[in-house]
Amino acid sequence: MRDSSCISLAVKCAMGRYRLIVGCDGAFSKTRTLLTSEQPLYSGIEGCTMQIPNAQVTESDKYNFVNRGSVLAYSNEKSISIQQLSSGDI
Repeated sequence: MRDSSCISLAVKCAMGRYRLIVGCDGAFSKTRTLLTSEQPLYSGIEGCTMQIPNAQVTESDKYNFVNRGSVLAYSNEKSISIQQLSSGDI
């Protein structure tokens, strides 16, 4: 079924039929070309991920700052998010 606001897909697999929403966010997505002629546009937004293993031992000051939770900071059109993982890493 297709209308102006969405595309609906049905997939048949061994256990039955399912409806799903397909996200095509990669710049080189092969799926996007099947669904739309829209081309990706670089927005200027970048991100990176870092991890500190065993932070309580290796970086105790940062571990105490996060305090078994999350820290979010925003300033000057920039942000940083820090979270302790169940493994003890941050």
